[in-house]
Amino acid sequence: MAIIVIAEVHAREGLADQLRESLQQGREVARGSDGCESFEVFVGIDDPNRFYMVERWTSEDLHAKHFQEKVAPELERYKSLLDRPFQEGGLLHQPL
Repeated sequence: MAIIVIAEVHAREGLADQLRESLQQGREVARGSDGCESFEVFVGIDDPNRFYMVERWTSEDLHAKHFQEKVAPELERYKSLLDRPFQEGGLLHQPL
């Protein structure tokens, strides 16, 4: 069953451009991963330091595999760009 992942990150002051570039690179890596149907990055209208990632995966297992293999090794680099902890909105199933 397909899942939707929504996550939010907030850049440290002055590092939004660097975070945006990292997220765009991560998006391209994710799009090439097994099970990724879509991956979009959005910038907050009211706060240009806030970014949202909305991902669609064919299964929770493939998302978890991608996270373990591709995201987890890069987390320390991302953390240096953030002014607050990474927020995952959870895994969601298809709309009702």
